[in-house]
Amino acid sequence: MKSLVLKPNVSPAEFVRMILSRLEKNLNDVDSVEISGAWYKLRVLAGSDPEIEREYIKGCKLFFNYDIFYFPEAIGNPEIPWYQHPVSIARGEYPLQLLPEHLRDLAKSLYYQ
Repeated sequence: MKSLVLKPNVSPAEFVRMILSRLEKNLNDVDSVEISGAWYKLRVLAGSDPEIEREYIKGCKLFFNYDIFYFPEAIGNPEIPWYQHPVSIARGEYPLQLLPEHLRDLAKSLYYQ
């Protein structure tokens, strides 16, 4: 499959949705470049699309098979934003106060006990 990163006519939110959809289908063809592309799209959106951020929070559990995206030692590093910690979020380890306020209740209800 051709990389989604090379699809210039896809909106940032749609790109993130496509990556989450492929992860949900357990497709092994999602590579780290595409996931980094999704993170870039989330950075571009920077809170302007709360709905896609909520979808991303719901999809954090889909990253469990990608150990390379679990780096708890980087939690709190201001250079590594919240959306680059999907496994830590899904494990309930990422500090809720570091998530955007509009995502905290959702993350708490899904992953924090």
